[in-house]
Amino acid sequence: MNSNNSQNEIEIIAKIHSPFGVKGLAKLINFAIPPESISKLSPLYSDSGDPFKIEFLFQKDKFSICKIEGITSREEVENLVGMELSAQTSKFQAITNSDEFYHSQLLGCKVLLNENTLGYVEDIQNFGAGDLLLINDNGNSFYCPFHANFIISISLENKALYAHKNIMDLKDI
Repeated sequence: MNSNNSQNEIEIIAKIHSPFGVKGLAKLINFAIPPESISKLSPLYSDSGDPFKIEFLFQKDKFSICKIEGITSREEVENLVGMELSAQTSKFQAITNSDEFYHSQLLGCKVLLNENTLGYVEDIQNFGAGDLLLINDNGNSFYCPFHANFIISISLENKALYAHKNIMDLKDI
């Protein structure tokens, strides 16, 4: 994270997955590390800008069980299922490891192989086995594991990811 982040920059930090019990608790897909740090990032914001104060209670398997202020029933949580929640990046802990990045830093980056542009990072997904970059090349998209076998270096200054030739095996799938 750059130290010049403004208060208005946001990053998706969680997604409401489902209700937990009948008293308004929610299961969240939580991208915060460690998961309990989501409470420190609160309030979180919906796409429409509505604030949600989140209290982390405990981790159950891959989900964070949380209390959302003002939500008291299972039905209220059901109405929020699928909602992505964002936090102000100014509240994030600074990254000190040179091989860690926030998703917002990678989105929109060009992907280069030998100075040829293969496309741009359109989205980042994680289906359980690690981050996958969705690379869009003029409407033709393909997934690429965010791994050194495919992405060998990153320049945030140039908004560029430099690919290994192995990436070409994925592009034609």
